[in-house]
Amino acid sequence: MPPRTGNAHYSIAPFETFACAAGGIVICAANGDLFARLCAVIGLPDPAVAPHLRANSGRLKVRAKPKTEIESALRRRGCGLAQDTPGDGTAQWAINEVAQAIGSPQTSARRMVIEVGGLLLPR
Repeated sequence: MPPRTGNAHYSIAPFETFACAAGGIVICAANGDLFARLCAVIGLPDPAVAPHLRANSGRLKVRAKPKTEIESALRRRGCGLAQDTPGDGTAQWAINEVAQAIGSPQTSARRMVIEVGGLLLPR
């Protein structure tokens, strides 16, 4: 059984929620190349400088340190990674409030919210 890891993936680092200037974001950089691209985009040193961070297994062992550094960089630059880095290969998602999620164009396009009328609620 995977251990409890809160919002973090148990076997991929980084793949979790990160605080930033404008709220929160979920980032997944599932391999060394993607982690290097993430570092370049947010202004962190290339993982080649710290060889133990090149492999996912190394990042998992020190998960808290890269998280702290990533959050520090995100607080300086905001959370707009998806808009700033189209096609860089990293995956990132803004953490929305319920109203933002319900009102998003993606939610509408996928018809994920429907209105159901005529339901009787128990009193």
